[in-house]
Parts: sequence; structure tokens; C-alpha cells
Amino acid sequence: MPNLGTSSNTKCAQSVLYTKGAHVGHKKRMANNRIAELRKAKGMTQEQLADAIGTTINNLGKLERGARRLNQDWIDKISAALQCEPHELFTSPKPLTTERRVESPQREYRPHPDQLPTRSAWRDAGPVQLRRVNLELAMGNGTVLEDWIEEEPYDFDATKLREITSTPAHMLLIGKGIGDSMEPTIGSHDDVMINLAENELSRFDGIYALTIEGAGAIKRLAPAGEGMVQVISDNRNHPDPVRKFPRSAIKIIGRVNWSARRH
Repeated sequence: MPNLGTSSNTKCAQSVLYTKGAHVGHKKRMANNRIAELRKAKGMTQEQLADAIGTTINNLGKLERGARRLNQDWIDKISAALQCEPHELFTSPKPLTTERRVESPQREYRPHPDQLPTRSAWRDAGPVQLRRVNLELAMGNGTVLEDWIEEEPYDFDATKLREITSTPAHMLLIGKGIGDSMEPTIGSHDDVMINLAENELSRFDGIYALTIEGAGAIKRLAPAGEGMVQVISDNRNHPDPVRKFPRSAIKIIGRVNWSARRH
């Protein structure tokens, strides 16, 4: 039920109906009315509207400016003369439109040849094919690194790959380690991803595929100062878990970014 107030006009105890859209302070409601806007939209002059509602131009001007109280009687008369709903004197109706939003055509995404394909969480972009090679990298005593023999392609989930590295796919190899010197981090014959783009030793330690004086290995490396490098086996039961070599004796093939346990 609408909220009924009482006019303060002592000459007439006429009730004031607070119509839809007018639930604001009365002074603000009067000052923000749209009488003049609607009158002009109808092509009516102040004189014509004043005659239609039975008042003077001066009084109508006060009503339009909010200088005079808009009681329910004035609201009914003005809305009838302007052929609108009473609440439209205070609020703008939402225009109806049949205009359709024109969607801009989506451009086909074509990544740079050196850029990894990506996919969203809801759209399968398919696997990325990485090169799988038989590196015969030792994680024990080491073996002589022979020519890399490329095996079958290795399908890798595109989203998972993006989480691991932003390096282009052609700079990534899948190999395997041999031996238990990196247990429990990497097991014998586990698949490992070698990032050929990361072939420099950073100031922090990391696991790398490398050769030490020609012998292949997967080891943890750490700078040791004065041109020396620590070669570390994660398996603390290894007979010689930490060794030092001159940096010149070590050739880094790439950093190991990922490994998968064989079952």
C-alpha cells in the first residue's frame, strides 16, 4: 500500500501520495521533477500547460522549478495534461529498444612459431609434441654421452606445459635418467624435461642435464665460488654426494624443469 503523507497547507488538509520513484526527500523530489522536460517534449508552452491544469504561468513556473509544493492534486492534473504516468514526472522511463548489439568478429589467434600454444581452462587445445631423445644421461657414475638418438614424439598437455615453462616447445627435450643418485627427487628411468634455453648456471642451485669431462649426468649444481661448481647428488646414501669441479669442466645441456615417475 502506498505511503500517505499529509500536506502542510493549512487551507486544505489534502493528502499527498508518494508515488513510485518518489521515495526521496520531498524538497529534492520537487526540485528534480521533469515537468518542463516532458512539457517541451510534447511541444507545449508554459501558457498551454497552465491553461490545461487551471493555473497561471507564474504558478506553473514555480511548480517546474520546485519552488512550490507538488501535492497529489497537481501531480494528477499535470500527468493527465502531459499524458504520462504520475511517476514519470520524477523518473525517466526506460526506453524500449530493438537494437541488437553487434558483436565484433573474433580474430583467429595465431601464435608465433616459437611461442607455446595455450588453452583456457574450459577449452582443450590438444597436446604439444615435444622431442623425446635417448640421452643416456647417468645419475650414477656417469656414461659417455653418445649422439642423441631421437625417439617417438612425446605428447604433453598444453596447459600443464604452460604452467611449467614459457620456453618454446622446440627448446624442450624429454629424456630419461639412469641410476639412483638423485633419489628421491628423480628416480631411475624417470622421464625428465630438459630446457635447452636454460644452459647457464644461476647463482641459485638447480637440477641440470650436463656433461662432466664428457660423461653425461643429471645432477644438482650450485656455484661454489672462485670458478668452481658443486655437483650434488640428492641421494644422501650416495658414496660421494657433493663434489667440486672447475666450471670449465662442466658443459650444461639444460635445466631440468619437470620429471615424471615411471610406474
